Amino acid sequence: MIGRDVGVAFRFLPEELGDLLQQVREDRIASTGRADRVVRMCSSWMGTEDASLATVLFADDDPDIRELGRLLLVKHGHNVVTAADGRAAIEMLLSLNPALVITDVNMPEEDGLAVCAAVRSSPALREIPLVLLTALPANDERVVRASTATNAVVLIKTDISRLGELADQLVGSCGDEAA
Repeated sequence: MIGRDVGVAFRFLPEELGDLLQQVREDRIASTGRADRVVRMCSSWMGTEDASLATVLFADDDPDIRELGRLLLVKHGHNVVTAADGRAAIEMLLSLNPALVITDVNMPEEDGLAVCAAVRSSPALREIPLVLLTALPANDERVVRASTATNAVVLIKTDISRLGELADQLVGSCGDEAA
């Protein structure tokens, strides 16, 4: 009952919610990381982008997969910027400076392997965690080759539901060090 009342209050009191979020940030009233998680989730829920949140670049040419990935990551409190192909993702890398890059293997223009190569070849970007997203089988030559330069491979058909948790681990859950 209380949770529902709080949700209703949040919808009608955006300024008060902002004040509450600031108090949570300043007081760190919960255990380490929990206050930041509350801030992330509320900021995502409100549709406000917080510069303190981890930014994830998500590249996939399939609009349904892009939206699913975005929703899974936002649910975990990440800012998500999407790209419809590898070329767009590569163009965004330096200006965006993401905390994590998730890229599909097969895309038009430039593929996910080119995105991985662009990240790993740049001194400014090479430490960014990379996740390869694919509908290909795990033993496909392109997946095997790319997996040596990535932190994880996510098979769309079986593993995509764990994308939010994986992002938390790779960029540090709720602002903490990477697990």
